[in-house]
Amino acid sequence: MLSFKLIATHNNTSTTTYLPCITLNKEHWSQNKKNYELFMIDGAFFERTGDDFEYLPHSKLSGFHWLLKDMRRAPLIIENEGTVYGVLSVGLPNIKIVPVIRGNEVHFNIDAKYLTALYEYLTPVSYDEMVRFSEKTLREQIMQTYREGLKRGVDVYGLQEKVYRKNPGLWRKLSNNGSKMILTEDSIQKLDIHITIPYTGKFRRKV
Repeated sequence: MLSFKLIATHNNTSTTTYLPCITLNKEHWSQNKKNYELFMIDGAFFERTGDDFEYLPHSKLSGFHWLLKDMRRAPLIIENEGTVYGVLSVGLPNIKIVPVIRGNEVHFNIDAKYLTALYEYLTPVSYDEMVRFSEKTLREQIMQTYREGLKRGVDVYGLQEKVYRKNPGLWRKLSNNGSKMILTEDSIQKLDIHITIPYTGKFRRKV
């Protein structure tokens, strides 16, 4: 199934094909002083606009999974100005990406909602601050990954396909039939992040 999906997206010039890069981790897992080799995702190869594939390491993809509609769960460190307050388990994404077309200019409004769970509570912080810090981190990670993709000619979040679905004629014109990137640093004009942390009235510090 994966191979069919890869071929289908590769043959469609409006979509971004990506292939995870898997490596063996020989250091991070051990039991009884014996190291175990486990597979881990080390990055991904993304199809460049009108070109071949470009590799982005895991360190440059911190925001990639946040805009995947089929994301299950991922950890998010709650931090602000060097202080770590805890860790959230983020899941159940509700993602809406709307292309806004004005003449020959294309921008995007993104609205992302998540249901989270407090996995670890380390430093006292109010509920409102916890939400604000977490939403700020998500927003920064999403934009950082977007910009890293642009540097390499990669549409990491598949935004150009949204334009193709809404106005295929305009997409063909602006992208020269898929040979040119139509995205810029300012293409994402609105990025709203909303997280919900089930709250019972009091957090207790984990010891």
